Amino acid sequence: AVVSAVWNENLGELDYFVRAVVVIAGSAFAVVAAQSRERIAIDGERFRLLAAAAEIGDEQATVDEVERRVEALLVPAFADVCAIGDEPPPELAALGKARRITVELRARSRRLGAMTLAVGQTTRRRFTRGDHEFLHVLGGRVALALDNAGLSREVESLEARMTAALGSLAEAVTIQGTDGRLIYANDAAARALGFDTPEALLATPPQEIVDAFIATLE
Repeated sequence: AVVSAVWNENLGELDYFVRAVVVIAGSAFAVVAAQSRERIAIDGERFRLLAAAAEIGDEQATVDEVERRVEALLVPAFADVCAIGDEPPPELAALGKARRITVELRARSRRLGAMTLAVGQTTRRRFTRGDHEFLHVLGGRVALALDNAGLSREVESLEARMTAALGSLAEAVTIQGTDGRLIYANDAAARALGFDTPEALLATPPQEIVDAFIATLE
């Protein structure tokens, strides 16, 4: 429409300028709309990653499992490479900010390590300032998942040590839950109450244990 005046012989007339303004405004709107759609798509993908990151840790997951889930979540959706460790891998540390993002993973004021993402290995993508800001938010979610997995491992280790220590005692030891049921008994407690194993004792309802104990006393 802008160059149509050359063959329509209306260059400089009002109709020409009106058409030119309409074309320019329409083109500008199309560009803005395309940019808006791109930003919406990027924001939507970031929200999806944040929501998925909140689900990567559970009570049964180990630290190694969480790390594998994080890598599967972010590669290739957000980066070409994802590495979690004490420090960035040497082959990634030399990359510039456009190709590498490294964030510290911290939880409960404790440093858990660092997460490094890199692009350019298999794609021509480059990180933006928005990507850097987003990854710092995502890093908090990842750190929480790793911390929870670490706590679960610590609790399991503590329970194993406690079970070994109490199981070796000659004295009878039992632990009750809030509902009155036994949640732990050592070998001495099982023998004292007339059961072959602690497992058999724990599987018996509390009232049956009391009834059997009263019957024995009588």
